Amino acid sequence: MFGARQAGPTLVQLEQAAKQHLAAHPEIHTKVPRQLVSDADYALLYPPPTCAICNLHEMMWAFTQAIVARQTIRTRNAQACAAQTREAMDRVSAELCQKQIRHCHTWIERFMQTEGGGCLQQFGSMAALLLLAPALTQTEDDEDNAEQEGWTQ
Repeated sequence: MFGARQAGPTLVQLEQAAKQHLAAHPEIHTKVPRQLVSDADYALLYPPPTCAICNLHEMMWAFTQAIVARQTIRTRNAQACAAQTREAMDRVSAELCQKQIRHCHTWIERFMQTEGGGCLQQFGSMAALLLLAPALTQTEDDEDNAEQEGWTQ
């Protein structure tokens, strides 16, 4: 345990130590998981990078913020701002969400066609990937539950 005069390592020191260790042992975070997955006859699928342009929550919040920002007046108080925010959130419709989802799918499909798309390129399109999505995400527990509930033949 560290006393008052003796401090533990800083966050920066811990990050540097972790980076040095991983640099010296690259097999820790790449080769072993890939080999385990390969041995089980599975393939790793890496999703597109996280970005605000494909985050529906962020897009709807930006929509709401834009409406509230256009209503800014110098004398607005917190209660008025909260009321304007609630009113703006009420303007988020199912149609707007569907439009943004289509936008996200288009962006992901374009990403899939780039070099950065990596293993996602094998699906060719977002539509093909979505057709396979249930099979890609189903777990053994899901299969067991489906059998117990009579969903399988």
